[in-house]
Amino acid sequence: MRGLSRVQDDGSDMFAHQFNVLASNSKTGPTTFWASGASNLYKISVRQGEVVMTSKMLIADDSAIVRRGIREILSTQSEFEVVGEATNFNETDRLIKDLNPDVVIMDIHMPGEHTAISNEFISRLRCSKLLAISIWGDEPTRMLAEVLGASILLDKANLHSTLIPTVTELCQKPV
Repeated sequence: MRGLSRVQDDGSDMFAHQFNVLASNSKTGPTTFWASGASNLYKISVRQGEVVMTSKMLIADDSAIVRRGIREILSTQSEFEVVGEATNFNETDRLIKDLNPDVVIMDIHMPGEHTAISNEFISRLRCSKLLAISIWGDEPTRMLAEVLGASILLDKANLHSTLIPTVTELCQKPV
């Protein structure tokens, strides 16, 4: 199947030039398509005439409890798909290369901080949108977030109320 024009009621061909549909699942509920576009694989759902493109999320935090909490918060929204989790900067670097996430939600104080300040890591990180999280809000933490290219620094204590609106807004911005 070529493009998404076959699933749009208005016959629009707006996606046909951007995506090649690789597979679809038309069981009950939304129809799901896996589509390649540029260098990414996207999950696109069609429900009630609305096309929803899923953003791939990488969670990086050295605390399993925080990672699980972020995953649970994100799971409430069908447009977010967690594709990987990392416990330190070295794993984060490897997963960014392997998974090419749209958004990286990253604690900026994890083991392996020397990796975080390497030019290679920062360059790879800037191919995704970075949402920095921390329990610290001091000036050195804000400066590190800025150096890494974070769009925003969120306080971990408030993620339950700030994560979804912030990620939604971040996904709408260009890289």
